[in-house]
Order: sequence, then C-alpha cells, then structure tokens
Amino acid sequence: MTTAARHDSLETTLNPRVLRIASSLDDAGNEFASALRRFALRTTADGLAIRVDALPQKAGDAIRSLAATEPGVTFEEDTTVSGSGRGVSLAGSASVLARLFQDASRSGELSDVARVLEDTLQRAARRVDELPLRDGALRFGSRPLIMGIVNRTPDSFSDGGCYTDLDAAIEHARALVADGADVIDIGGESTRPGAAPVGDEEECARVVPLIRELAASIDVPISIDTTKPAVAERALEAGARIVNDVSGLAESSRLAEVASAHDAPLILMHRLGTPRTMQSDPQYSDVLGDLLRSLRRSIETAERAGLARERLVVDPGIGFGKTFEHNIEIFRGLDELRALGLPILVGASRKAFLGKITGRDAEDRDVATLATVTECAQHGIEIVRVHDVRGTREVLAVFEALHARDERRAGAAPQ
Repeated sequence: MTTAARHDSLETTLNPRVLRIASSLDDAGNEFASALRRFALRTTADGLAIRVDALPQKAGDAIRSLAATEPGVTFEEDTTVSGSGRGVSLAGSASVLARLFQDASRSGELSDVARVLEDTLQRAARRVDELPLRDGALRFGSRPLIMGIVNRTPDSFSDGGCYTDLDAAIEHARALVADGADVIDIGGESTRPGAAPVGDEEECARVVPLIRELAASIDVPISIDTTKPAVAERALEAGARIVNDVSGLAESSRLAEVASAHDAPLILMHRLGTPRTMQSDPQYSDVLGDLLRSLRRSIETAERAGLARERLVVDPGIGFGKTFEHNIEIFRGLDELRALGLPILVGASRKAFLGKITGRDAEDRDVATLATVTECAQHGIEIVRVHDVRGTREVLAVFEALHARDERRAGAAPQ
C-alpha cells in the first residue's frame, strides 16, 4: 500500500500494533498531566481503541461519566495498572471518539487529555505529500526517497578517508545521483561513536567547495549534515538546500534560525549524548517514549525559532546513543513516530547493530542494510539515508512493483 493510500483515513493510517505516544503536557500544577505519561492508540475492526494509563481517580471518573453519554463508545477500566492510578480504555469509530474529545474539552478534569488525544489523532492522520524547498519540493510517493551519503571526513565509521580528495568526492556524489539518489547528504565531521569534534573552519573547508561544485552540476537537492550554524550558513549560501542536524538542535537552536532564513527544511535527529559519550552506557526508561518526548522538544524549539512545521523532518537516530536492543525496539515501533505528524527519515546504513546480527564488518553490511530499507518501505517511511544507493534503488523498484496491486485497489494508477 502506498503512503498516499495509507494516509487516506485514520483507520488505514494507524498500524494495528499499539502506538505508545508520549504526552507533551506540562507537568507543573496539573493533576492529570503529572499522571499521564503515555497513551496507546490502535486500530480495531470497528474503528479505534485508546488506552490511558496511570489516571488519577477524579479524571477516571470523569471519563467514565462522559463515555456513558455516547452510545457508540465502549469503556473499560483496569484498577491494577499502578498503585497511584488506573488504566482506562475507550473504543469506537474515529468520528464518535472525535465527538467525545470535543465534549471532553469542555470538562475541567478532561480538557488536557482531550487536547492531547485530539492533537495526536490529527497528526497521525495528517497526509504529508511533499517537503518544500527554497525553489521547489521533494515529493513523497509510493517508496521512500533515497538520501545518498558523501562523507568528506578522514574518520567516519564506514567510509572515512575515502573521499577527502575533492575530485574523488565530486565523482562519488555524481555516481550516487546516477544510481538514483533523490538527495545527496554531505558531511564534514564524523559522528561515529567516540569521534572528536572539528572546528567550524575545518568543517567548512571540507564541505563548502564540494557543495559549490555539486550545486552547479547535479539536479538533486543537497543536504548539509552539520550541527553548527556557521557551517550551515555557508553551506546554504554555497547551494545546499536542506540542513541535517544529528543533535536535534541540542547543540545550537540557532541552527533553526539559519534554516528558516534560507527557507531550508531541517532534519531533527534524536541523539542521546555526544559522539564521544553516546555509546558509553545509553539508558532509557522507555526508549520510544523518551525518543518521542525529545523529538517533540526539538520540534517546539525549531518552531519558536521561526521555522515552519511543514519544513521539518524527524529521524529516530538509529545507533546514536542506543544499544542493540534499543535499535531493534525502534524498528519495531516505527509507526509510533507517526504521532509527530512529520515526514520520517531513517538512517540505518551499515550501522553496528547490523554487524551484530550478521557478523559483517561495516563495509560489508549493504545487504543487511537493504533489509532495513524494505522494512522502512513497508511502514511508509519517507526518506532512507544509505551508502549503497544502487542496491537501495533496485530493492525499492521491486517493492513498488510488488505493491502496485495495492495502489490499484486504492484507486491510484500504478507507477
């Protein structure tokens, strides 16, 4: 099924597996907000089912009373969820639950939960067709777009030192475009575990000449992979059109201001710690819940800096402050990121967790990477970031052909 078909309604947008969605409520001074940590949302044969855990008694009573006024809503309660609260489940059609949320928004005890539930439903159902650029757009379709990687660094984990020569980097980028890349992502500072930072001038010296040359000779947009506002500024002036921030604005919120000034989309990746520390001992109370909360904060920071939400992309940050188990859990919960209502980028290419599964070294993990690409395509992920563009394009061509029947069923013409 294509992304377009999958996003036509709430029922088809939401994967049947449970979506655990972290609350964005401010805990201060709000009894309900302080108890709400996440809620679950899933599809059923008849519509949607929503579960909220750890409710205070008063809020639970209010939901039960309100649900009794809607004949189409099924209400269930579980008092064994936690010592400080209870679990409440609601089920019904999307339209009936939406009406219930509207009623709840007028209830003092439920106004906050109604706002969060309603907002999340709207974002999860939001159809994202394109990512606006300064002079055009990246359009999403029946397969993920392919972001090809060019690291002009001496110490990247997979291809460090391969493209430090400018001519070699230019040739490699052009080859990626010929192989089918939709975007070229250029980096001048390694973000591998344990990597040392480099200064602005050194990073600019690595990326700006390459971007300037490619901007005049390739017909796909260029992304600058940096956490530094000064580097992003010079890269955008040289012809880059997208900013890819692996820190999710944790290193500098001014990066969002730079992107906004240039009408450039901003990719916000989740990372725990810094490259030097992120793999020392990453800990989460709930990796998906914590990741969602962190990305929400990054989104809010970008919007406060003046960057339109339509120009934002989120990335769960596979391998950035995550153990093997964390990475697997993120892949199993990719649909949960839909709660953010933004295009999703996944970069799993040649990552260490694939080496743990296959026993292969970094430079020999392209086949394993293609398995993650297929998984991303199945979940309607908008962009995949890879080293092996040719292999990725061939796998996605097969994926498109196999799913053309789903497109016909959805009323769309096969590609």
